[in-house]
Order: sequence, then C-alpha cells, then structure tokens
Amino acid sequence: MGLWSRFAERMIAVAREEAGKKAAPPPPEPAPEGKAGVGKPRSQAFYTISGRPHVRIPWGDEARFTDKQLTACPGCRARPGELHDPGCGQEQCPSCGGAAFHCGCRYGE
Repeated sequence: MGLWSRFAERMIAVAREEAGKKAAPPPPEPAPEGKAGVGKPRSQAFYTISGRPHVRIPWGDEARFTDKQLTACPGCRARPGELHDPGCGQEQCPSCGGAAFHCGCRYGE
C-alpha cells in the first residue's frame, strides 16, 4: 500500500471519527471492466476548494441521502462507505452541501 493510500485512509478515518462514526472501510477494489469507476482515483480523500482541503463525503453519508435501500451509487457504483468517482453527480460538495463540481465552489484553487 502506497503512502498516498495510507494518507487517504487516515483522512477518511479522522473525518468519520469526528462525525462519531466507525473507521473507514479499506480502499475499494477496481470496478470490473466496462463499469463506471475503472481507472478513477477514488482514494483521493479530500478536495481543495477555495485554497483549503475539504474531506470528501463517502456514499451513504451525504446529508441528502434518504434511500437506505440502495446498495451502490447510481452514478459511479460506489458501495456504502466508499468515495465516489471524482465528478460523480451524486457526490455531495464537502464545502457547501450541493452537488460536487456542479455547485459553484472553486475546486482545485
């Protein structure tokens, strides 16, 4: 396991501890060929928004998440507790709570 993967796991664990939740699950396995998520960096634990790091919100932990029957994200197939593929329309912006990358926050700055 590389340094970045260990760092990402620790960032997720810290965020969950602060929210009173259990430790983060292990990093996701690559999706099968032809499925969403192939080659996407799901292990990126935070986004830089307006010059500050913000810990990403895993699938199922979003404030607007209400359908507890879903087992995988309909946009990127992330399982509960996993991070979305960057750019997935279902991911919540950790800064404003809107849809990540579609909310008007300044990502990458």
